[in-house]
Amino acid sequence: MAEKAICHNKISDTNNSFAYIGQQKVMKKKLIILTAITVMVVFAYFKQTGGSSTLTVTAQQAQNEQIKSSILASGTLIYREQIELRSEVIGQVSEMLVEEGDEVKKDQILMRLDPRTF
Repeated sequence: MAEKAICHNKISDTNNSFAYIGQQKVMKKKLIILTAITVMVVFAYFKQTGGSSTLTVTAQQAQNEQIKSSILASGTLIYREQIELRSEVIGQVSEMLVEEGDEVKKDQILMRLDPRTF
């Protein structure tokens, strides 16, 4: 009787492996069908939307024209060179000889100090 039980278990294991292989085949078929349906839906979507939009192009002969010298834009200016001026003496400015943004040259006098303060 013990031998029959062992044989019965072997048959049961064989049936389980056949069932597992059958499940794999069913899953594989479902995956193939799902992939095919997805491909068809994607193809139909692109075929439908691809033809609905049109692109209009206008061509024109090249011409010589003036280019505007000013540009309106927002942003931050970055100086190529920035210098911080410091006085060697403490005093009151009596005369400014340059304005902000003016170009200056080396050794140019920028301001005069009131001689009474030092």
